[in-house]
Amino acid sequence: MRRVLAARVASSTVSEQTLWDDMVHTFTPGMVNFCDRNFFSMDRFRRAAATGAHLIWRVKNGKKSLPATVIRTLADGSHLVRLRESTSWESRDALPQC
Repeated sequence: MRRVLAARVASSTVSEQTLWDDMVHTFTPGMVNFCDRNFFSMDRFRRAAATGAHLIWRVKNGKKSLPATVIRTLADGSHLVRLRESTSWESRDALPQC
């Protein structure tokens, strides 16, 4: 069974990321949250994780990506990874806002 538990709608001048930021407080422990790669930032990830929700997020890969450890390569060629913040980042503001 699939259910939409929360949604936000606004004018085209409001970004999807802003709508997500306004909705994260609705996450609850055990809820599953799928998030596309254009929403990822460590700040958003931390706030979502703090709710106790399960997070399944796509993230961009490349030179500006956070360091990740590949846990498993999936059948479609994508990877299950463990993200971590690198100590080489100058500051939290230097983290990519994808």
